[in-house]
Amino acid sequence: MDRLQGVLYLQYCILLMFLLRLAAGGGDSAMPATGFSLRLIHRDSAESPLRPRGNLTAEQLVRRLSRYTAARLLFLESTLHAAPLENDARPMVLQDCWQFYAQLAIGTAPVRINLLIDTGSDLIWTQSKPCNPCFNQREPIYDPSRSTSAVDAACADPLCMRDMFRCVSNKCIYDVHYADKTHSAGCLARETFVLPSRQAGGLTTIRSLAFGKSNETYPHDFFLGAGYIGGILAMGRGKQSFAVQLASMLGNRFSYCFPPVTDLSPSYLRFGDDIPPTAGLKTVPFVPSRTDVSHYNVALTDLSFNGRRMRFNSGDFGAHGCAMDSGATFTMLPRRAYNRVENTMIDYFSGFPHLHRVENSTGQHGLDLCYAYEGTFDAYPSMSFHFAAVGGEGDVELGLLKERLFMVLPGTFCLALGAWDEDMSVIGAVQQANLRLIYDLGAQQLQFADANCRQA
Repeated sequence: MDRLQGVLYLQYCILLMFLLRLAAGGGDSAMPATGFSLRLIHRDSAESPLRPRGNLTAEQLVRRLSRYTAARLLFLESTLHAAPLENDARPMVLQDCWQFYAQLAIGTAPVRINLLIDTGSDLIWTQSKPCNPCFNQREPIYDPSRSTSAVDAACADPLCMRDMFRCVSNKCIYDVHYADKTHSAGCLARETFVLPSRQAGGLTTIRSLAFGKSNETYPHDFFLGAGYIGGILAMGRGKQSFAVQLASMLGNRFSYCFPPVTDLSPSYLRFGDDIPPTAGLKTVPFVPSRTDVSHYNVALTDLSFNGRRMRFNSGDFGAHGCAMDSGATFTMLPRRAYNRVENTMIDYFSGFPHLHRVENSTGQHGLDLCYAYEGTFDAYPSMSFHFAAVGGEGDVELGLLKERLFMVLPGTFCLALGAWDEDMSVIGAVQQANLRLIYDLGAQQLQFADANCRQA
């Protein structure tokens, strides 16, 4: 049995146990609950069928992580330039735009689906029968006619909002043409979702969750993959997102803690009281953006290099704000800000004669400054991000040491920051590593503190 067959067999066994528990009702905890956790699987982890066959070398993994950043930037760029209900300028949906997915089940005749996690979008959706055309999906496609809990949302549904939907025969319809000519259309519905819970192998049931039933999708390889992904679990700021729909029942909070990007260990998306107590939390407010209403934006005001402030101007990090993003691997800065950082780094590394600048061997975005060395090197500088504090007085510092600032390979390292031509900054997964991040939707604040995310 080769590796892919082994993964599929393991997932089949997990699915069988999952569905048997659903049928028996064992371990079921219906909402509202005080909290629960949803397991996140990295797309390149050993248990993921999206991972290529064989073991990934460190360089191959970095190359793939760089590719995900490039795809994510295309997605974000099309988002920034889209107008509401402008059918020819919507974001591209590509499998490479996301790094984590979750497994859950939908309906009273439960169908398991894998949904990509996105903190920058608002509509939960999955492919649904009848679909014509349908994109390739290995798991059974959700069929609402087989579920007694499925109901189409009427136009009077509070989540049927005019900036995303239109009313047709008292149904809440969406019809989206993406910037890369892909297309998805369907209607808003409400259904029972069942999530495997971290606590003692139990299940968490969420009833009447609003989501999009995608009945028309083009092309057939919508997610550019082998059919393992069935849709998106949106975690953005909009009212239709998974996070916002559950917020009032779970203390208005969700949290995650990512290990370093080369670790690939599973992590958990935690809600409510299942968020562990965390010492030393720092707090920054969310700030609005005129063009990016889905991301959780914070105000990046300055950077420090080796403890010394760089004294950036307030607008250097972009008029569209600074987004916390779960899909980008590396932090991206507007080119004018990145150039100052790069020049400072070059000046620092010029003091080490055994370092030699080399071209980015990955050929991808986000690793624009790389050095090779012989022997050993560990004199890495530090940086800090400074964010506007609650109330606007002073700032809050996020320290970036080696693991949050560089991608290190045998004999080479690269700065895990990049430049792009958009007027916006994006904080990627490298800089979020080993941080407990708590999104407080009630207070409209982000809290963070250092943590060991392999144990979180």
